[in-house]
Amino acid sequence: MSHIFVSYSRRNLTFVTQLVKELQQAGLAVWFDQISIQPGDIWEAAIEKGLKEAIAVIVIISPDSMASEYVRKEVNFAQESDQLILPVLYQPAQLFLNLQTIQWVDLSSETVYPANLQKLIAVLNREPGLSGNSTTPPEEAVAVDDTRKLSPTLLQRYLHVVIFIAEQTAGHLAWRRLAGSISTASQLHTGAQALALTRLNPPTVSRLTALLATSPSAQILHLICRIENDVFFVEDEQGRDIELSIGDLARILQRSPVKVLVIQGLISTVGIQKLLEQSSLQAVLTIGASGVAQQLFDEHFYATLTIGKPVQEAYQTALNRVGIDDTHDFQLVAKQDAVLLDYPPIEKRAVQPIIDPGLPPMRNVPINPDFVGQGQSLLELGEKLNDSRQLMIYGLSGIGKSWLASEFISRYGWRFSDGIVWVQVSEQTRAEDIFNQLRLLLELPLSTPLVELENILRQRRVLMVLDQANDWGNVAELSELAQFISRLDPMGGTRVMLTSWESISGLSDMSGARDLTLVEMQPADAETLIQKLIADHDLAAEFEDKQVLRQFVEKTAFTPWLIKEAIRAAQLDGLEAALEDLETLTADTTRLFEHHVGEQYQKLPAPTQAFLRQLQGLSDGFDRRLVQAIDSQSREHLRQLIQRQLLRREDRLYTIPPTVRLYLRQRYPLSEAEQDTIDQQVIRYWVQAGGAK
Repeated sequence: MSHIFVSYSRRNLTFVTQLVKELQQAGLAVWFDQISIQPGDIWEAAIEKGLKEAIAVIVIISPDSMASEYVRKEVNFAQESDQLILPVLYQPAQLFLNLQTIQWVDLSSETVYPANLQKLIAVLNREPGLSGNSTTPPEEAVAVDDTRKLSPTLLQRYLHVVIFIAEQTAGHLAWRRLAGSISTASQLHTGAQALALTRLNPPTVSRLTALLATSPSAQILHLICRIENDVFFVEDEQGRDIELSIGDLARILQRSPVKVLVIQGLISTVGIQKLLEQSSLQAVLTIGASGVAQQLFDEHFYATLTIGKPVQEAYQTALNRVGIDDTHDFQLVAKQDAVLLDYPPIEKRAVQPIIDPGLPPMRNVPINPDFVGQGQSLLELGEKLNDSRQLMIYGLSGIGKSWLASEFISRYGWRFSDGIVWVQVSEQTRAEDIFNQLRLLLELPLSTPLVELENILRQRRVLMVLDQANDWGNVAELSELAQFISRLDPMGGTRVMLTSWESISGLSDMSGARDLTLVEMQPADAETLIQKLIADHDLAAEFEDKQVLRQFVEKTAFTPWLIKEAIRAAQLDGLEAALEDLETLTADTTRLFEHHVGEQYQKLPAPTQAFLRQLQGLSDGFDRRLVQAIDSQSREHLRQLIQRQLLRREDRLYTIPPTVRLYLRQRYPLSEAEQDTIDQQVIRYWVQAGGAK
C-alpha cells in the first residue's frame, strides 16, 4: 500500500505526532520517521526510500520547518517527482517559493483544526493509490468556467466579492492566492453565508463601472494594482497602463453597492478620507503585507464576514491570526463603529461558494506563470489578431511562441466571449479532431454538420489556437482545415492563431492572414527570468559568481524554453553539466527540441529507457495504476521521466509530449509483437479492474 510522507521540523514534533495519529485513525498509510524507521536502518537511506515511494507529501509549515534545509530538499524532490504536495499550516512563516502557489490546509488553531483536518483527509482519500475511509468531503468552492452562467439575480444569493487585478507581473499569483483564500474561508464555519468571488476581466475603468451598475450584490471590491503617490495604474482595453486618481475612483464608487474597498497596497490617510467622504464606501482596508501574512488575513477576514459579523470584528479576528510583526501592515478606516454588510434572507441564500475567473469557457489552454517581458509583442499580437481572420506566430524552436500565446489568453482572453480552444498539434492530428473541439466548446452535438458549425462561428467570438502547427504533416488534413478557415467571416468575431517555426503551405498564404515573428528576449528580461527560476529551484549558491551567471545567460541564447530547461538541468545534473549541455544545444537551434530530447533520453538508466519505449505503445491519458500493472518498478521510472520532461502529468493522467513520441518513433519504434504484448497487458488490466469493481 502506498503512503503519505510527512516533512517537518523536529521542533514541531508534538503537533506532528498528533496529526499523524489522526490520519492513521482515518485509515491512511503515513510514513513518519519516528515510527517508520526501524532499529538498524540507515537514517538517510530510509528517509530517501520513504520519500521516493510516497504518493503524497504533507509539508508542515512553521518558522522552524521553513528554515530547515532537510524540509527544503524534501519539498524540491516532491515537486520534481510529480508527487501531490499538501502544505499544512501549523505556525505562520515565510514559505519556500515553490510552496507559495499551493493552497495550504490551516490547522493552526483549535477553532479551525477539526473541520480542516477532515478537508485534508478528504483530499488524500481522493488521490489514487491511497486507501482511506469514505469520509464525505466538505463542501468546496466551485470554479465557474463560463461567466455567462452568473446572472445578477443569482449573485444576489451570495456575499459577493469583486477582485480587480491590474498587476500584470503578479496577476496570476495574486489570483491564485485570493481564490484559495476565498475557498478556504467558505469552509471555516458551518452554515455560513456562501461567498462568490468574481474576477473583473478586463481590468478597465469602463468594465468596473459597467459591472457595478448591473450587479447590486457587489459589496466588496478587492483592488490589486501598482500604486504610486495615491495614483492607481490600471489598464485600457488594449492592455496599456492608464492612471486612475483617488477622485476618479471615488466618483465610480459614489452610487455603487460597494461598502468595503480592500486595497492591496498603501495609500495615504488623506487619500483614504477622500474615498470615504466622496463615495458610498463605509470602510477602506489597506494591506501592505504579502505572502503568508496576507493569505492568513484574507482567509479569516472573509470567513468572519460570512457569519454576519461587522467589518471591524472581521478585521480584528484576521489581525489576531497574523504574526505580531505583521500587524502594522493592515489598516482599517471606517465611517462608523460597526459596518455591517447586507445579507440575503436565509431561505434565499446560496449553499455552495463559487469562484469566477472572469474568462470565457476554455478547453486545454496551458498556464505559464513564469512569463517575463515581451510586453510589446503582446500588444502587437492583439492588434494584428483584431483585424485579421488568422495570425501566424513564427520563431525558432523554444523562442517562446506558445508562451506568448498562452499569456495573451491569460490577459486578453476576455475578448473571445464564446470561448477558446487550444489544440496541441501532432502528426496524428486530424481536421475533424479540431472541429470536434469546437463543437464541444460551443456545447453542440458531435454530429453537428460542418456547414452549421461554420455558420455558428460566423456569429460568435471564438479563438482557436493551433500550437506547433509545423508538426502537422498530413497534406489532405491541412487542406481541409485551410478551407474551413477560409470560409470564416474575416469581419466576424472568430479568430485562428497558429504557432510555427516556418510557413505552412495552404495556411500561411491564406487571404487575410497576418504574421508575427518572435526574436530572442531582451538580455535584461532573460536575466530576470533566470533569477526567478534560480530562486524557485533553490540554486542561489550555485550562481553566486556573477561571471558564471552572465555566462549562463549568454549560453541560453535569451530563449525562454532553453532557459527553463537549463535551470532544470542545473538542478538535476549540476551547473557544470548544464553549461556543457547548453554548448551542444545552441550549436544548432533549428533542431533544438530534437537535440534536447535525445540528450535527456541518454541520461536515463537503461531500465527507464526501456520503460519509456514501452509507454509509446499506450495512448495518451494513461494513469499510474495502469503503468504499475505493466511494470512494478514504474514509480521510480515515472519520477525520472517527469524530471527530464519526457513525460507530463495532467490531472492524474500522463501524456508523452509530441516531440518525445516523434523521437521514439524515429529511433525506437515498437515491433508488432511488442505492441501486441502491451495491448494484452492493457486488456488484462481493464478486465481485472472491472472485476474488482
